[in-house]
Amino acid sequence: MRKILLIIILFCGLYSLAQNNKEFKSKNQNTEKKYIEKKINYNRKVYLFSKVENVPTTFDCTSVNKEELRKCMEENIKNSIVDNLELENEIQQLEFGKYRLSSDFIIDKKGNVINIKVQFYKIGSNKTINNSIKEKIIELLKKQINELPKMKPGNQNGKNVNVFYSFPMTFNIEQ
Repeated sequence: MRKILLIIILFCGLYSLAQNNKEFKSKNQNTEKKYIEKKINYNRKVYLFSKVENVPTTFDCTSVNKEELRKCMEENIKNSIVDNLELENEIQQLEFGKYRLSSDFIIDKKGNVINIKVQFYKIGSNKTINNSIKEKIIELLKKQINELPKMKPGNQNGKNVNVFYSFPMTFNIEQ
């Protein structure tokens, strides 16, 4: 019988990969950019979660400090998704190895979660994952993301903006 070890790495490095907090220098000037804009589908102007002036928030994140608000939101999103994500049956059907389940979505100007994209793959392997298992895992994650509560929208220069958020999870299945 397999022993399943589910390790979700969310704080130690993955947030730094998903929400890169490095400041970028302008090629023409030596001044730091305060935010980065991204064009994602339908020509929407989208700000990265790590760069937007005021992050989208759930109504239970009330800190005045912007960094504390950012951390509170990351924690709320993680808890909302991970605590309710039930993958036990699907994981038992996977081969041993390391897997990545990553999702990207936009929190729009009204505070709704839109444009959800999910990828699931085995790290370091060319083998494909059984499509029915893969589709079920992707469907379950999308469902959890869709159930995130409506949020207070992100804000840049006094205006509500679309905010891009990336949520990666990595887990191992061992004997």
